[in-house]
Amino acid sequence: VAVECAIRQLHARYADALWRKDPDSFAALFAADAEWKVAGMHMRGREEIRAWLAQAFATTPWLALEVTDLQRPAGADAQGRVIASFRYMDARLSEPLSGRHLMVFAGQELYSLELQFLSRPIPR
Repeated sequence: VAVECAIRQLHARYADALWRKDPDSFAALFAADAEWKVAGMHMRGREEIRAWLAQAFATTPWLALEVTDLQRPAGADAQGRVIASFRYMDARLSEPLSGRHLMVFAGQELYSLELQFLSRPIPR
């Protein structure tokens, strides 16, 4: 139960930082040497993640992010891993974009986050 609570709290902080477009709060979720893979990019370290997000938040007309499912993979090596499925929508899209976050964490810090899109964006 404690691990499940930690997962939900971490993801709530993640969603809150995105909703508020707060790159500092978002970057604070990550360990100093964390990795983030998104849209073909591979960022390393909290500061690189924060800098990229500051630019993205300044230029993206979003945001509606709905978490549709949280799962912990089965198996002994699944400790500290979670898959969060989501739908994303902004004014540029004609329908929601779906995807998932593959997270590796310890306590309240992310060590690795990979964003995978499961659908293609359809512009208006």
